[in-house]
Amino acid sequence: MNGQMSRKCYRVICALVLLGLLGAAPQASSPQAVRAARTFKSYLAIVRKVHPPYPVKPWLPPIDNADGDGNYTVRWGGGARAERFELQERWQGGDWFGAYNGSAREAPLRNRPAGTYSYRCRAWNSLGVSAWSNLRSVVVQGSPPGTISTPSSSSVNAGGKAVVKVVNDCPYVLHLGFTGPEPSTMQLRKCDVCRVYSFIGPFFCPTQNRPIEETRLDPGPYRVFVSVDRPSVRPYVGYWQLLGNRRYFVCFYIVQSWATDEGGPFEQLVAGSCD
Repeated sequence: MNGQMSRKCYRVICALVLLGLLGAAPQASSPQAVRAARTFKSYLAIVRKVHPPYPVKPWLPPIDNADGDGNYTVRWGGGARAERFELQERWQGGDWFGAYNGSAREAPLRNRPAGTYSYRCRAWNSLGVSAWSNLRSVVVQGSPPGTISTPSSSSVNAGGKAVVKVVNDCPYVLHLGFTGPEPSTMQLRKCDVCRVYSFIGPFFCPTQNRPIEETRLDPGPYRVFVSVDRPSVRPYVGYWQLLGNRRYFVCFYIVQSWATDEGGPFEQLVAGSCD
């Protein structure tokens, strides 16, 4: 009898101690109560987040340029969480230059001379930048362009910008395209008082009654395309290193020359420095 009571008291004491350790009030001493007091369940919400929330890289579909001319549009998709897009262009396998920077999802490109062009795009937001997209290429048909060197320059107070000033001494519309730190274009109307020079151009830069335009760009390296709206005149491509607070003053005119191997006269676009 005393042994049975001792064993029963021992079980009750152990149950009370266990309930005390678990923080439960000793309301019951049965084994079922003890097991219930030892069971806990916790439920935590799982929230999936991308951190940091960088933009998703864009993707480029094929570029439509079935006619092979120098006017086409590069488009892209994707780029979730993007605030702006940066499109870069490579000509003939050379260096990459900025062709567009903005919030749109397409970039109309105009007056590209003959050659193979490749494009890639990436997305930006306030927290960072995505990886580069896939590459897409397009071929522009035609004769290879000539080359044009950086014009001479003079000092100017332009708030750190590079100033490009252009005179159109051509009887045709003149186009300039800049790819680089600050992509830009210039279009100068045709000169109504201008003519095609024979064999030799002007001895000085004519400005009277000529269309003149000026643009200000961030300094840095640029690839420059120059052309007129006459297909028989060969366009030009140049690599210009533009410096801040410098003015690049250039004049373009047309000279007619004679080439025996081509069987007759031809018109050539020429650049002359105005500084």
